[in-house]
Amino acid sequence: MLCPILQDTLKSVRVTVSRANPRSRPPNLANVHSRRYPKGSAGCTRYGTYDAQSRASRGYDGVVSAVNHVQAISGRCIAEKGHAMSDEVRVAVVAGVGPGNGAALARRFAAEGYRIALLARAKTSFASLAEELPMARGYECDVSDADAVGAAFARIRHELGSVDVLLFNAGSGVFADVEAITPAQFEASWRVNALGALLCGQQVIPEMKARSRGSIIFIGATASRRGGPRTAAFAPAKAAQRSLAESMAKSLWPSGIHVALIIIDGVVDLPRTRERTPDKPDEAFVDPAGVAQIAMDLCRQDRRAWSFEVEARPAVETW
Repeated sequence: MLCPILQDTLKSVRVTVSRANPRSRPPNLANVHSRRYPKGSAGCTRYGTYDAQSRASRGYDGVVSAVNHVQAISGRCIAEKGHAMSDEVRVAVVAGVGPGNGAALARRFAAEGYRIALLARAKTSFASLAEELPMARGYECDVSDADAVGAAFARIRHELGSVDVLLFNAGSGVFADVEAITPAQFEASWRVNALGALLCGQQVIPEMKARSRGSIIFIGATASRRGGPRTAAFAPAKAAQRSLAESMAKSLWPSGIHVALIIIDGVVDLPRTRERTPDKPDEAFVDPAGVAQIAMDLCRQDRRAWSFEVEARPAVETW
């Protein structure tokens, strides 16, 4: 089976040639050597895509050259980085992709060689990141919709493989007091933060249990521990998520599935939060890259010393 990214490369080559010269017979992709590309191959595959398309414009001979070129570049890149070819491919799903924690999580796990599935309601939320990360694919998905979640994860399993890590970062931040919040807003917040966590978790648990390994990491909030005047919807939703995560951990840890929760206590460093608080110093924001590193560390913990709840806050935060 070819790496999906290499498959995309070869498809683009065929399309380029057929457009440039309809009479040219594109090569049989079955003749391309079947290989799986583990971590380290992503960058060269991305490079090969660009070069292959330019070579393909030369016609049939250019396509053959392009295919060979992609293979050669991929193999050389793996060798240079010291990674041997292997049948093992790791897949991480980031549910709730945005410019802060979601993007940081995707980049951190991509750097470790994971194939990345990027889930968001709108394509605009993941389009640029899917282009940036060579082993990433985007999927439009409303995590509060059971049918949408099922369809998205079915595609992920088919296109990328079984999920090793689920990083649930989806959240609905409706902030209002108990007199102003509407029933619809209250329910919407719960559906994303709690129901979405359940739906996504249920999609990955069976295969993780079959392999006796896997990680499910939830990105939570301090609101899950206490309610504030303006968190009449957000706090109950995050509290439900935290309780669900704890229930899952007690149920799934014995099966080898590490369920953990990262409590974000502070303002995440985002363009919009910077705009709202222009006088706030850098050290007062929660660093998304730091949050992503915590998630990676949780996935690497020894089974005899697992953590469930880890806090992430700036050193200067009052708590």
